[in-house]
Amino acid sequence: MKSLRIVTISFVSVLLVSLASCTTVDRGWSRNGLSTPNGRPSNFQATTNYAIHLACGYIPLWGDASMEGSLKGFTEKAREGGAAKYEITNVEAENYCMGLLGLTILPIIITPMKTTVYGHTYAR
Repeated sequence: MKSLRIVTISFVSVLLVSLASCTTVDRGWSRNGLSTPNGRPSNFQATTNYAIHLACGYIPLWGDASMEGSLKGFTEKAREGGAAKYEITNVEAENYCMGLLGLTILPIIITPMKTTVYGHTYAR
């Protein structure tokens, strides 16, 4: 039983370090003829930042999944997609400070975080 716990903790640790400082972007192109109050968007974008922070998410260690870092990542990816304007519709932030696989001490010190910013982007 103890060896299974060690293998699980090792696997999760490697997975978290490999995902740290990672940004993913999903874009939706179909509007089905509908528009927003600001006009017709060129696409709907969801940008997710994964990072490892210290002290329950207060200090970025690997990557930056804070609100500021995630908004910066959203705008950078929107510009790469050719957007001139954007509209944020939702933000979801998760930190795993209160425990991960039954461990409570380690996540308080080193905290995995995930923040997703959703919004419309408008072409030039």
